[in-house]
Amino acid sequence: MKNQRKRIKVFLLFFSVLFVFNCDYKREAIGGSDEIVVLSAKEDREKVSLILNQIFQENILTPSPESFYRIIFANPEDFSALKNQTNLIIASLGDYELNPGSKLTKELLGEKKYNQLIEKDQIIISKNQFAMNQVFMIIGSKEINELQNFADKNAEFIKEQFDQNFINKQSQFILQSKRQEIIEGELKEKYNWTINIPWGWEIIKDDAKNNFFWMGQEMPFRWIAVHWVDGQFFSEKEIRNLTLELPIKNFKNIQFNQDYIFTEWQNYNEDYGYKIDGLWESIEEAKGGPFSSFVFFDQETNRTFFITYLVFNPGGKKVFYLKQMELIAKTFKSNP
Repeated sequence: MKNQRKRIKVFLLFFSVLFVFNCDYKREAIGGSDEIVVLSAKEDREKVSLILNQIFQENILTPSPESFYRIIFANPEDFSALKNQTNLIIASLGDYELNPGSKLTKELLGEKKYNQLIEKDQIIISKNQFAMNQVFMIIGSKEINELQNFADKNAEFIKEQFDQNFINKQSQFILQSKRQEIIEGELKEKYNWTINIPWGWEIIKDDAKNNFFWMGQEMPFRWIAVHWVDGQFFSEKEIRNLTLELPIKNFKNIQFNQDYIFTEWQNYNEDYGYKIDGLWESIEEAKGGPFSSFVFFDQETNRTFFITYLVFNPGGKKVFYLKQMELIAKTFKSNP
C-alpha cells in the first residue's frame, strides 16, 4: 500500500506540469465543493460508480443516511465547458478509439502517458490544473478489477485530496472573509477563549452563569454552542452523560437521542479529544437532524469544553453544513 500511495503522491506533484496552456492567470474553480463532475462514456458509468463509491462512500445519519459528495456524470465531449469545475474526474475504460472517455484522456496526456496510465498508474491526480482550488483526477485501466483494487488500497489518500480542497475553498468563504471580530474580542476578554464568528451569524444566548454560549444562522437552520465545565471529565461514560444533559439544560426544547450517539477518540486542533456524532430531536414537535461535538480538556484553565453544532434542513442537504460548521468549531482556542 505504501508504494502505491507514493506513486499517487508523485503524480500529484508531477502531473501539474504535464499540460501547458496559453493562459497565465487561472480563475477560481466553479461548482459546489461537495460536487464531483465525472466525464465518462455512458456505458462505463455503472463501473465507474462502483469505483468512486469505494473512495467517497461516507454515509452519515441525518437521520436518513446521506453521503457528502454528490457524483454528477457528464459526457466527455463537454470537457471544454466543464474543465473549470472544482472537482473534475475523467474515466478512461476500454479502447480509446471507440470510448469517448479514453479518447479524451489520450488527447490530454499523449500516447506515452496514456499507455502508462492504463497499464501501470491507473490513477493520477493534479491540483489547480485548469482553475484555482481545483482537484483534477484521471482514472483508467485495461482491467476493471485491477483498477478497483488500486482504488480501494488508495481510497483514504485520494479522498483526502478532495476533502482538503473542500477545506481550502470553504475556509476562504466562511473563515477568511469578513468576521465579527469585536464580538470575538469580547469573548476572549470575558471567558479566556475565542472562536471565529462569521458575518451573518447571530448571538442567541450568552450565559456566563451556566458557562454557555450559543450562536446561530438561518436558511438553513444552524447552531453552534460552546459549553464548559470546571475540572477534567474524560471517561467515555462521563462525556456521554454530560452530552445528553447539555441540550435539556441549555437549549431547553431539544434533546439528543441516546440510542444514536457515537463517540470516537481523535485529533482536535493538534491535540486529542472526543468527537461525538448523533441525532437531535425536538421535545415538542416531530423534527430533528444531525449534531456533532468536539470535547476536550484544557489543562491550563482546568476546563472541559464541549463545542457542539447541529443543523435542521428538512428535505435538503445536511452533511455539507455539518462540514462547514466543523471548520468554524475548529477555530476555537482556549487560553488564546
